[in-house]
Amino acid sequence: MPSSCTSSDLNLRKPYRVAVWGPGSAGLAAIREAILLPEIDLVAVKVYSDAKSGMDVGVLAGMSAIGVKATQSATEFAAARPECVIYMARDYGDHRADDDIVMLLEAGINVITALPYHYIKLRGEAVARRLEAAAQKGNATLFATGVNPGFMFDRLALAATGLVNGVEHISLGEYVNCEHMPGAGEFLTLM
Repeated sequence: MPSSCTSSDLNLRKPYRVAVWGPGSAGLAAIREAILLPEIDLVAVKVYSDAKSGMDVGVLAGMSAIGVKATQSATEFAAARPECVIYMARDYGDHRADDDIVMLLEAGINVITALPYHYIKLRGEAVARRLEAAAQKGNATLFATGVNPGFMFDRLALAATGLVNGVEHISLGEYVNCEHMPGAGEFLTLM
Protein backbone atom coordinates (compact mmCIF):
# COMPACT_ATOMS: atom_id res chain seq x y z
CA MET A 1 0.00 0.00 0.00
CA PRO A 2 1.45 3.38 -0.90
CA SER A 3 2.47 5.48 2.12
CA SER A 4 -0.10 8.14 1.22
CA CYS A 5 -2.93 5.58 1.54
CA THR A 6 -4.58 4.85 4.88
CA SER A 7 -6.95 2.04 5.79
CA SER A 8 -9.84 4.52 5.82
CA ASP A 9 -9.07 5.31 2.15
CA LEU A 10 -9.62 1.68 1.20
CA ASN A 11 -13.35 1.83 1.99
CA LEU A 12 -13.23 -1.52 3.82
CA ARG A 13 -16.53 -3.34 4.15
CA LYS A 14 -18.05 -4.02 7.55
CA PRO A 15 -18.38 -7.71 8.45
CA TYR A 16 -21.20 -9.59 6.70
CA ARG A 17 -24.26 -10.04 8.91
CA VAL A 18 -24.82 -13.81 8.81
CA ALA A 19 -27.35 -16.05 10.54
CA VAL A 20 -27.72 -19.83 10.77
CA TRP A 21 -31.10 -21.56 10.55
CA GLY A 22 -30.88 -25.05 12.05
CA PRO A 23 -27.94 -25.83 14.33
CA GLY A 24 -27.69 -29.58 13.76
CA SER A 25 -24.25 -31.09 13.03
CA ALA A 26 -23.66 -29.07 9.86
CA GLY A 27 -25.29 -25.95 11.32
CA LEU A 28 -23.06 -26.10 14.40
CA ALA A 29 -20.01 -26.35 12.14
CA ALA A 30 -21.23 -23.24 10.30
CA ILE A 31 -21.73 -21.43 13.62
CA ARG A 32 -18.22 -22.28 14.80
CA GLU A 33 -16.68 -21.04 11.54
CA ALA A 34 -18.80 -17.87 11.56
CA ILE A 35 -17.63 -17.07 15.09
CA LEU A 36 -13.98 -17.56 14.11
CA LEU A 37 -14.03 -15.51 10.88
CA PRO A 38 -13.49 -11.77 11.38
CA GLU A 39 -15.33 -10.94 8.15
CA ILE A 40 -18.56 -12.44 9.56
CA ASP A 41 -20.79 -11.08 12.30
CA LEU A 42 -23.07 -13.90 13.49
CA VAL A 43 -26.33 -12.11 14.33
CA ALA A 44 -28.94 -14.87 14.81
CA VAL A 45 -29.51 -18.61 15.06
CA LYS A 46 -32.90 -20.29 14.56
CA VAL A 47 -33.41 -23.43 16.65
CA TYR A 48 -36.26 -25.92 16.92
CA SER A 49 -36.02 -27.21 20.49
CA ASP A 50 -36.99 -25.56 23.77
CA ALA A 51 -33.68 -26.77 25.24
CA LYS A 52 -31.64 -24.71 22.74
CA SER A 53 -33.88 -21.63 22.70
CA GLY A 54 -32.37 -18.75 24.64
CA MET A 55 -28.90 -20.31 24.79
CA ASP A 56 -25.91 -18.24 23.81
CA VAL A 57 -24.96 -19.56 20.36
CA GLY A 58 -21.26 -19.63 21.23
CA VAL A 59 -22.00 -21.95 24.16
CA LEU A 60 -24.39 -23.95 21.95
CA ALA A 61 -21.48 -24.52 19.55
CA GLY A 62 -19.10 -25.54 22.36
CA MET A 63 -17.26 -22.21 22.41
CA SER A 64 -17.23 -19.10 24.58
CA ALA A 65 -20.36 -16.97 24.85
CA ILE A 66 -20.69 -14.30 22.14
CA GLY A 67 -23.83 -12.47 23.31
CA VAL A 68 -26.21 -13.78 20.63
CA LYS A 69 -29.14 -15.87 21.90
CA ALA A 70 -30.69 -18.69 19.87
CA THR A 71 -34.38 -18.28 19.07
CA GLN A 72 -37.29 -20.44 17.97
CA SER A 73 -39.06 -17.40 16.53
CA ALA A 74 -38.71 -16.76 12.80
CA THR A 75 -39.82 -13.16 13.47
CA GLU A 76 -37.02 -12.57 16.02
CA PHE A 77 -34.58 -14.28 13.68
CA ALA A 78 -35.46 -11.99 10.74
CA ALA A 79 -35.47 -8.92 13.04
CA ALA A 80 -31.70 -9.41 13.48
CA ARG A 81 -31.47 -8.27 9.82
CA PRO A 82 -28.95 -10.80 8.49
CA GLU A 83 -27.64 -10.19 4.99
CA CYS A 84 -27.27 -13.92 4.48
CA VAL A 85 -28.71 -17.04 6.09
CA ILE A 86 -26.95 -20.38 6.10
CA TYR A 87 -30.08 -22.54 5.96
CA MET A 88 -29.24 -25.93 7.51
CA ALA A 89 -32.65 -27.22 8.61
CA ARG A 90 -33.13 -30.97 8.37
CA ASP A 91 -34.35 -32.16 4.99
CA TYR A 92 -37.34 -34.43 5.41
CA GLY A 93 -37.77 -34.89 1.67
CA ASP A 94 -41.14 -33.12 1.64
CA HIS A 95 -39.96 -29.62 0.68
CA ARG A 96 -41.15 -28.05 3.95
CA ALA A 97 -38.21 -25.64 3.70
CA ASP A 98 -39.83 -23.87 0.72
CA ASP A 99 -41.97 -21.57 2.88
CA ASP A 100 -39.02 -20.58 5.09
CA ILE A 101 -36.78 -19.90 2.10
CA VAL A 102 -39.47 -17.89 0.30
CA MET A 103 -40.00 -15.81 3.48
CA LEU A 104 -36.26 -15.12 3.77
CA LEU A 105 -35.84 -14.22 0.09
CA GLU A 106 -38.87 -11.90 0.13
CA ALA A 107 -37.36 -10.17 3.18
CA GLY A 108 -34.24 -9.43 1.13
CA ILE A 109 -32.07 -12.04 2.85
CA ASN A 110 -29.70 -14.11 0.71
CA VAL A 111 -29.89 -17.86 1.42
CA ILE A 112 -27.17 -20.49 1.21
CA THR A 113 -28.25 -24.10 1.77
CA ALA A 114 -27.07 -27.66 1.38
CA LEU A 115 -30.67 -28.75 0.78
CA PRO A 116 -31.59 -29.94 -2.74
CA TYR A 117 -32.24 -26.61 -4.46
CA HIS A 118 -29.49 -27.11 -7.04
CA TYR A 119 -31.75 -27.47 -10.05
CA ILE A 120 -35.16 -26.42 -8.80
CA LYS A 121 -36.86 -26.76 -12.20
CA LEU A 122 -36.88 -30.53 -11.64
CA ARG A 123 -39.65 -29.88 -9.12
CA GLY A 124 -41.76 -28.07 -11.72
CA GLU A 125 -42.18 -24.64 -13.19
CA ALA A 126 -44.57 -23.46 -10.45
CA VAL A 127 -41.96 -24.07 -7.71
CA ALA A 128 -39.22 -22.44 -9.77
CA ARG A 129 -41.44 -19.39 -10.45
CA ARG A 130 -42.35 -19.09 -6.75
CA LEU A 131 -38.71 -19.05 -5.63
CA GLU A 132 -37.68 -16.72 -8.45
CA ALA A 133 -40.52 -14.30 -7.62
CA ALA A 134 -39.50 -14.30 -3.95
CA ALA A 135 -35.86 -13.62 -4.86
CA GLN A 136 -36.85 -10.78 -7.20
CA LYS A 137 -39.22 -9.25 -4.65
CA GLY A 138 -36.48 -9.10 -2.02
CA ASN A 139 -33.59 -8.57 -4.44
CA ALA A 140 -31.97 -11.62 -2.83
CA THR A 141 -30.28 -14.82 -3.99
CA LEU A 142 -30.59 -18.54 -3.30
CA PHE A 143 -27.44 -20.66 -3.56
CA ALA A 144 -27.51 -24.41 -3.01
CA THR A 145 -24.15 -26.00 -2.34
CA GLY A 146 -22.43 -28.78 -0.50
CA VAL A 147 -20.01 -31.63 -0.86
CA ASN A 148 -22.75 -33.75 -2.39
CA PRO A 149 -24.31 -32.81 -4.66
CA GLY A 150 -21.97 -30.32 -6.16
CA PHE A 151 -18.47 -31.64 -5.72
CA MET A 152 -18.08 -35.37 -5.04
CA PHE A 153 -20.64 -36.69 -7.50
CA ASP A 154 -20.51 -33.86 -10.03
CA ARG A 155 -17.11 -32.23 -10.36
CA LEU A 156 -14.83 -34.93 -8.94
CA ALA A 157 -16.34 -37.68 -11.09
CA LEU A 158 -15.96 -35.55 -14.22
CA ALA A 159 -12.38 -34.59 -13.37
CA ALA A 160 -11.37 -38.18 -12.61
CA THR A 161 -12.90 -39.58 -15.79
CA GLY A 162 -11.23 -36.83 -17.81
CA LEU A 163 -7.88 -38.43 -17.04
CA VAL A 164 -8.63 -41.62 -18.99
CA ASN A 165 -9.66 -42.51 -22.54
CA GLY A 166 -12.34 -45.05 -21.75
CA VAL A 167 -14.71 -45.51 -18.82
CA GLU A 168 -16.74 -48.67 -18.49
CA HIS A 169 -18.13 -48.23 -15.00
CA ILE A 170 -18.22 -45.61 -12.23
CA SER A 171 -19.27 -46.49 -8.71
CA LEU A 172 -19.60 -43.83 -6.05
CA GLY A 173 -20.59 -44.46 -2.46
CA GLU A 174 -21.57 -42.20 0.39
CA TYR A 175 -20.76 -43.18 3.97
CA VAL A 176 -21.92 -41.30 7.04
CA ASN A 177 -20.91 -42.05 10.61
CA CYS A 178 -24.05 -41.14 12.53
CA GLU A 179 -23.44 -43.00 15.78
CA HIS A 180 -23.02 -39.65 17.60
CA MET A 181 -26.20 -38.11 16.14
CA PRO A 182 -29.43 -37.92 18.13
CA GLY A 183 -32.16 -39.52 16.02
CA ALA A 184 -29.67 -41.43 13.85
CA GLY A 185 -32.28 -44.01 12.85
CA GLU A 186 -34.53 -41.28 11.47
CA PHE A 187 -31.55 -39.77 9.64
CA LEU A 188 -30.69 -43.10 8.01
CA THR A 189 -34.31 -43.54 6.91
CA LEU A 190 -34.15 -40.15 5.16
CA MET A 191 -30.86 -41.05 3.48
